[in-house]
Amino acid sequence: MSSLSFTLTQPKLIEALRHYAEANHLDADAAAQKILAAHLLQADSLPTTYPIRDPEKNVQVLQFDTAEGETNAPLFAEVKDVSAFVRQLREDAWQ
Repeated sequence: MSSLSFTLTQPKLIEALRHYAEANHLDADAAAQKILAAHLLQADSLPTTYPIRDPEKNVQVLQFDTAEGETNAPLFAEVKDVSAFVRQLREDAWQ
């Protein structure tokens, strides 16, 4: 069994550890060990890299077969560039 020692210098982190320890009826050392073990074990099971996709290069143009003047046209038939449309939706949502 190994031993590790560290010093916490951030007051918010110290208070959060104390609160967690009290809520779980643990001393500070046991609480820190439980938090670290849970975090490190979870981190090992998750992939650490994800492929980065450029939306401009991976855009798909929506194609609809509609007769001209048709009143039952599919929703979003006027959207030609999906990434630009989504970008505009996000900008509008934050305004």
